[in-house]
Amino acid sequence: MGGIDQVDVSCRELLPAASSARQKYNLYLEESKKKAEAEQSDKKRKAVSDQIEELKKKKARLQQDISTLEASADNNNNNNN
Repeated sequence: MGGIDQVDVSCRELLPAASSARQKYNLYLEESKKKAEAEQSDKKRKAVSDQIEELKKKKARLQQDISTLEASADNNNNNNN
């Protein structure tokens, strides 16, 4: 066991292997960052979609209330005449 001092850093195979490993790691980091950004974008898109859906439901309820009130008002007018 010669220790770390005995490692030949001028080895022709070691330098390309280390360089390749670093490139793979950088690629992994970039892909992870893009994946996180895509997930964040999807969350925002879903939140907006959910909000739109909720507003559509609210609009439908209000339209139904309006129709009910108009029908009630028409009935009251017909009964008064």
